Amino acid sequence: MDLHTFVGNIVTPVEYSCKNNKSPHFKRLLNELSAPSSCSINKGQLSPSARLEADHLGILVVPDLLPNLSTFLGYIRGPPDCPYEHAVFEVAIHISPDYPYKTPDVKFTAKSRPWHPNVSSASGYICCTVLSNWEPTTSLKDIMMGLQFLLQCPNWDSPQDQQVQMQYRRDPKEYERKARMWAKEKALPCNHIEFLMSNVPTSVEEKSHGNGNHSRPKEVPNKAAAAGRESVEKSKLMGSFQMSTKKKNSKKLSNHDGVCSNICPVQ
Repeated sequence: MDLHTFVGNIVTPVEYSCKNNKSPHFKRLLNELSAPSSCSINKGQLSPSARLEADHLGILVVPDLLPNLSTFLGYIRGPPDCPYEHAVFEVAIHISPDYPYKTPDVKFTAKSRPWHPNVSSASGYICCTVLSNWEPTTSLKDIMMGLQFLLQCPNWDSPQDQQVQMQYRRDPKEYERKARMWAKEKALPCNHIEFLMSNVPTSVEEKSHGNGNHSRPKEVPNKAAAAGRESVEKSKLMGSFQMSTKKKNSKKLSNHDGVCSNICPVQ
């Protein structure tokens, strides 16, 4: 029996194991991957709900190579009405045995690095409050949604890449032109998430009824329901991250965002 399968050019495990399969971090990751709307490939398959949610939100999480779930690749579709639209960005996620109490290491990979004030153009290092103000309740899906929001609403007051910030202050139109150029030339194609999902079989979602001897496929949520969930989840994230650039003159917001520059040193 093969222990891995290919998703595009990604090698992903179809069975999971680690030195201690009962360890809290391993069980937590298993629960995240198997959640109905996880936006995650799980054991080489996608549930109908996860497929619908990934397509709707434009995010996908893929376990990468190792069966102990220590490495993942995440894919983010650029939000509309910003320089990063029409592109998909890849992030590498490294999980420690102390997860979820220790922040995962998350960086944009060299193959799709955005020209963005909160992302190092040299290393892909990210400064974002979803990571710097880490909460153990945050999931891999939450990280992806937070980074997608960051693409749309940069935090100009706490830059990770000062060169990008200076360019924006000097010439906003030139910043937008370069950001769009990087999204076109350095990012993945806008249909990359759809391409990856087309290589993944759909798993069967089941739930018990009566005495548990019978089961039937779970109802796949419609797009209106998915949109409602997205609205609720993004509202929570936006309230938590406070990345909006529309309140630059707010002293309270500036003090909050300053935390990011203290925790995330420029690299």
